[in-house]
Amino acid sequence: MMRVSILASGSNGNATIIETEQESFLIDDGLSFKNLYSRINFCENKIEKMSSIFITHEHSDHVAGLKVLLKRVPLKCYLSKGTFEGLDFETKIQVENTGYSFIKSKDIVEMKDCKITAIGTHHDANEPLGFIIEENDKKLVYITDTGYVDQVYFPILENADMYILESNYDVELLWSSSRPFLTKKRIDGDYGHMSNVASAVLLSKLIGSKTKKVVFAHISDDCNYYGMQSLILNEHKKIYEEIGVDFKHVEFHFGNRFGVTGVFEI
Repeated sequence: MMRVSILASGSNGNATIIETEQESFLIDDGLSFKNLYSRINFCENKIEKMSSIFITHEHSDHVAGLKVLLKRVPLKCYLSKGTFEGLDFETKIQVENTGYSFIKSKDIVEMKDCKITAIGTHHDANEPLGFIIEENDKKLVYITDTGYVDQVYFPILENADMYILESNYDVELLWSSSRPFLTKKRIDGDYGHMSNVASAVLLSKLIGSKTKKVVFAHISDDCNYYGMQSLILNEHKKIYEEIGVDFKHVEFHFGNRFGVTGVFEI
């Protein structure tokens, strides 16, 4: 059994704990140590049990807490060389002192009872990654902060038990917002974020009979229906129905940018 605790999801910060029978590790840490520690305790986890942390990319909402975390807890870091080079000097020193391994797209990290496969994503960062976590016959796909996902990865992404997948913005809300034009263009581009429609189309190609849970991650506060989440789900379901995808067996959840999303078991 795999236990997934989403501590934060959004531009305020991102952090997720993955637990298997023999392993416990983090994906990203964009939270202060105080917030991270309290949310870990809220989810009835123990920070001392964790062995490592996997980093998607170097943007502050994913690594802001990394330096202090590594000073308090000696976690091994897995990250791309590009991500490492994008970190600030003090965080780099802490990563080097604590221990790290560079990983790249299609690399597989073998742990005690699970394996983590890295996949390349498309974001305005240095060599960003998504992750596929597998324990026995269970599979979790974790992808945020990407403009799109290459079709070459579809065979290893299909029919996962759970997806944590970005559904960042509504196209109309983004382009009618007061954000600067270049910001809108960046977000809506190939190296920005995935819209609700893009996320739904991608999931329509991946959801299978094993899929039980989907978490819409990294939801924008001002350019998406953050307070009216049913509108996001309705947009997804409309596309699934048009394409002919069976989703009645799937639970849908929404990433919380201000607190814990929840604890999920697969």
